[in-house]
Amino acid sequence: MTEPARFLDFGVFSFDVIDRLLLRSGEAVALTPKALDTLWVLLERRPGVVSKQDLIEAVWPQAFVTEATLTQNIYTLRKALDVGDGQRWIQTVARRGYRFEGPVTEVVASARKRRGAEGQDGPEVEQGTISSASDLVAIRSLAVLPLQSFSVTGGDEFLGLGLADAVITSLSNVRQLTVRATSSILRYVDATDLDPVATGRDLAVDGVLEGTVQRHGDHIRVTLQLISVARGVPCWAESFQGAFEDLFAAQDAISRELVARLQVTLSQQEKTNLGQRPARSLEAYRTYVRGRYFWNRRTAADLQRSIELFRQAVAQDPDYAAAYSGLADALILLPFYGTARPIDCFRQARDASLRALALDDHLAEAHTSLAYTEFVYSHDWPVAEESFRRAMDCSSSYPTARHWYGFLLSALGRHEEAIRLLTLAHDLEPLSLVISTDLAMANYFARQIDEAINQLASVLEVAPHFGYAHFGLALCLSEVGNHRGAIEAASRAAELLTDSAAVRATLGCVLARGGRQQEARKVLSWLQGEKTGRFAQSSHRALVLVGLGDVEAALQELLQGSRERSRFLVFLGVWPAFDGLRSDCRFRGLLEGLGLWHGEA
Repeated sequence: MTEPARFLDFGVFSFDVIDRLLLRSGEAVALTPKALDTLWVLLERRPGVVSKQDLIEAVWPQAFVTEATLTQNIYTLRKALDVGDGQRWIQTVARRGYRFEGPVTEVVASARKRRGAEGQDGPEVEQGTISSASDLVAIRSLAVLPLQSFSVTGGDEFLGLGLADAVITSLSNVRQLTVRATSSILRYVDATDLDPVATGRDLAVDGVLEGTVQRHGDHIRVTLQLISVARGVPCWAESFQGAFEDLFAAQDAISRELVARLQVTLSQQEKTNLGQRPARSLEAYRTYVRGRYFWNRRTAADLQRSIELFRQAVAQDPDYAAAYSGLADALILLPFYGTARPIDCFRQARDASLRALALDDHLAEAHTSLAYTEFVYSHDWPVAEESFRRAMDCSSSYPTARHWYGFLLSALGRHEEAIRLLTLAHDLEPLSLVISTDLAMANYFARQIDEAINQLASVLEVAPHFGYAHFGLALCLSEVGNHRGAIEAASRAAELLTDSAAVRATLGCVLARGGRQQEARKVLSWLQGEKTGRFAQSSHRALVLVGLGDVEAALQELLQGSRERSRFLVFLGVWPAFDGLRSDCRFRGLLEGLGLWHGEA
C-alpha cells in the first residue's frame, strides 16, 4: 500500500514530509539534504524553540560538526524562504536556539503527488548533485571565499584561507573560467555572517564557492556549496574528507569535481596543470599563505612580518617558487610604506624573482615581480615590459601583472594604455583598494585631475581609513589649488601610515604649497633624520623642496636619488608636482638619462 503524501503548507511553500522536499508554488527548491533535515526538525518541533545543540545532534548524528555549519544551514534556509513579503519563518531566540514561526497547515492526501504540483516530478537534490544544469553552465566567473576554519587542536586560523588559495591557484589555470585572485578575498578572512550573494555582486562574479573546513586531529572535513549569484540559491554542494596531510589531495578533488560540474572543456595542458600541487611541503605552503595575508595589509609592520614568513617558507622548502616571488613583492613595497633603503630592497627582490623563475618559468607572480624590479630598480623598460607581458601570458586572471604593468606605462607617458590596463586589473579585482587608488594615480599622472579626485573619493567612501588613497587625494587637491583640502588629506595619510617617509614628504610638499612653510621645513628636518636610525630617500626630500620653491636643492636631491634607485624617480617624467623643474636643463638631462623625457608635460 502506497504511503499517503503528507505536506506541511506555509505561505507559498509546501514541505513534503515523506520525501523531504521543499516546494515553492509547486516547484522544487534546490536545497542540500542537511538543509532540508534542519527545516524538518524546526517544523516538527514548532512552535517550540530548538536549541543549537539539539539541532546539531538531530541533523548530524555521530558527526563532528560545529555551530558554524548549523549557522550556514540556517542562512541557506532563510534565503530560500525569502520571497520579499517580510515574513521571517525561522526566528533566532537569543542564547537559546531557533524557532519556526508562522501558520502551518498539515495536509494528508493520497491523491496529491509527492514530487510537486501538477503531477510533475521535481529533482532530488543530494550533496554532490546540482539543482539545475543551466545554473552551473552559466557560471564562468567565480570567487572562492576563505573557508570557515574550525580546529579542535587550534593553530589553524589560516587553514580555510590556505585551502581557498589552493583551489584558486588550481582553477586559475582554466582559461574558460575567470577566478578572482586570492588578494581579492583576503578581506573576508575574519568576516562573520557574510552574505555570499552580496559578496558575489561586489566581486562581479557569476558564482561564489563558500564552505567550512574542520580539523579533528589528523582528519579534515571540507563542506562546500556553490551559490548562483543571479538566482541567490545553491546550485552544487559537496563534502570531502580525509587525512589532514592529504590537504592538497582535497584541493585537487574539489577543483576537478567543480570543473566537471561546470562542464568546462580542458586542454591536455590544463588537465595537467589542474592536478599540480601549490607546494611540495604543506608546512611551507601554510607559512606562505600567512605571508600573503600580511603582504596584502600594506603597512610597514605587516610587510616586515610577511618578509619574515616568506623567508621561513623558503627555509622550509628551498624549491618553493611562489614563496620567493612573495618575498620579492614584499621587498618591492617596503621602501614606500616604510623607511627602508630602496637599493637594498630592490637588489634582494631581483635576486628572489630570478630564483623563483629558475624554479618555475611559468609562474605569473614571479614574472611580475621581476618586471617590477626591472622597472623601478634597473630602469630597463623593454625588459620590464616583456616580463609583464610574459606574466599575462602565464595567467589571464592575475591582476597584479596588469596593475603594475599599467604603472610602468604611466611612467613612460603612455597614459591611454596605462589607464586601460589598470581598468582591466580593476575588473579582475573590483574591490582592491590599491588598484582603485592606482587607477586614480594614473589619471593624476595623465593630468586628468578631476577624474582622479572622483575615483579617490569613491575609494574613501567605502574605506575612509585607507591611507594610500588619502596620499593620492592630497596630491590631486594640491594640483587644483585646494591647499586646505590637500593638507587635511596628507595629514590623515600621515596618521594612518605613520612609518611612510613618502607620505610624510607629501605632507611637507602640500604644506609648503599652502603657505605653511615653517611646518613644511619641520617635515624636511624629519626627513633628514638619518642620525636617528631612519632612512628617507633623497627624492622624498626633493618633493618637499619643490613645494618650498628651492629648485637648486631639489635638483641635488634628485641626482642623489638616482643613485639610491628611488621608486619616485621613475615617475618624474609625468609627475605634476615636479612641473616647475621641467624648464631646467639639468632636470631634462636627468630624465633623458633615465629614458623618461617625454617633452613638455
